[in-house]
Parts: sequence; structure tokens; C-alpha cells
Amino acid sequence: MLRLAVIADTHSNVTALSAVLEEISRRKLENVVLAGDLVGYGPDPNEVIELISDQGIISIRGNHDRACSSGDFSRMNPFAATAAEWTRNVLDRENLEMVRGLRDEMVLEIGGRSIGVYHGSPRDPDEYVSSTDTAHDFLTGSDVDLLLAGHTHVPMVARCGERLFLNPGAVGQPRDGNPDSSFAEIDLDSLDVCIVRVSYDIPSVQERMKQSALPEFLARRLTSGR
Repeated sequence: MLRLAVIADTHSNVTALSAVLEEISRRKLENVVLAGDLVGYGPDPNEVIELISDQGIISIRGNHDRACSSGDFSRMNPFAATAAEWTRNVLDRENLEMVRGLRDEMVLEIGGRSIGVYHGSPRDPDEYVSSTDTAHDFLTGSDVDLLLAGHTHVPMVARCGERLFLNPGAVGQPRDGNPDSSFAEIDLDSLDVCIVRVSYDIPSVQERMKQSALPEFLARRLTSGR
């Protein structure tokens, strides 16, 4: 039985990411895929990028990664833009180049399964796929067995025949009302999915955000999970 861990939206929160990776290791999941937004919002962009690189995690680029690497914040709300500009200013050159070099999407073959990895959707990296009807539409027109996405920060599983759409929720800033980090474990033989929640030290992250003068609203979101 080959199992895959899927994570998304780590958002510069190394405390949350470390807790999730510890749980992934405990479950003996060797393959990890990240559906974008490594950085943005949180206080630890360099640490997150370095941990992802050290772990050999397969990653694509999300909208925050694209904004931080390009310097174009025009499509962001003021809170996100403030955090993205701060992130761009504190990223080490090597880490900035790593983010800049990420692809917007990819198709993988793991365990005999074809896996499409996107941040938003196959047609738009900034699209929020928040309904199962929309997910079904993408599955109907897809050639892959498994379609992975992030961006909404809310877990979602949708099936269409033998195909699966999966959003694992967010590691670094959940928005489904549960502040615990979220990731998914998939059995690639059966395509059974388990959404896993992991608690972490939220106050320590909020304190680092305060010290970095990141918007207070973004820190409060970690407590509310909204």
C-alpha cells in the first residue's frame, strides 16, 4: 500500500509546518506534495523554504509565492500585500530564487497514479474551487486520476467515477473554523482519503508576527481559523 501526504498553504508558518511534518513522519508517509503558497502571511518565510527544500518536498508555486518573487502585489488585498512585501524584503537571495523557480502546475506519476498538482485550478492558478460541482467539472475534463489543489484553505474531497479532487486544507492559516493545521493522507491504491488535523503553538507564531510588525488581523486569524 503506497500512501501520499498532501499539504498546501504553509504560508511562512514554520511552527505549523514542523508539527505537520512530524505527524507525516510518524505515519511513515515518504511522499509529500505541496500545492503552493509556501510563503506569505506568516513570520518565517526563510525557515519554511529551507525546511521544504531539506525535506525534498515536491512543490508548485501559489499566488503569494508568485507575488513575493515578482514584486507585483496588485491583485492582493491590503493585508496580504503588506505581508507579501515584507516577505520579499526578508527573503534570502537563494530562497527567493527557489520560489521564483517553482512551476505553476505539474503532473506527477506516483504509485501508478497520474496526479495533477495546481494551486487554484487547472484553468486559473488564482481560482477558488469551493464547491464540489466545480470540482466535478474539472474531474470530468481531466486525464489524471487525482487532482490536487489548495488556495481556499478549506479541506474538500470530491469524486467523479474513479477520479478524485482533493484540497488538503491549509498548514499555515486554516479557514474552516478549526485553527489546527490540516493535511491529507491518500491511499494511492484505493484513493481513500483521510484529512488529518495537527495542533501547534499558535501564540508563539503570533508573537513572531507582532515582532515583525505583520498585520494584527493576520495574527488573529490563526486563533479563529477563519
